[in-house]
Amino acid sequence: EMGNTYALRHHLRESGGDEIIRELVTSGAAVFYGASAGAILAGRTIQMAFWKDWDDKTVSGQLSGAVWDDPKTAAGLDLAGGRSIFPHANGQYGNPAWQQKQAERWGHTDHEVVKLADGEGVVIEDGVMRRI
Repeated sequence: EMGNTYALRHHLRESGGDEIIRELVTSGAAVFYGASAGAILAGRTIQMAFWKDWDDKTVSGQLSGAVWDDPKTAAGLDLAGGRSIFPHANGQYGNPAWQQKQAERWGHTDHEVVKLADGEGVVIEDGVMRRI
């Protein structure tokens, strides 16, 4: 689902939907599809949204107490085998030098970040990733 990454993460956590999704996907009972914010959510951390800073971290003041710098608060669903997902890697956002600068700036050099331009996707099955 597309939208505000922070709102999506917050509401899934508050509703318990994150645990349900994680359990269904890891057990093989469901497939997860995410686009934009949903793709970020599937990764190890939702801090990938920091890279472009498109989303309002407070969701118009609704989440004023959320501290997204905290790795626990910003944990994604981690459905991508320990990887994070960076969608919309087009134009300047597709530039490897810009991407490396963001990874270093935000402390995301400790794991693989899958960069996807619009129209690109990945399938991750049993921890093995293939681009589609």
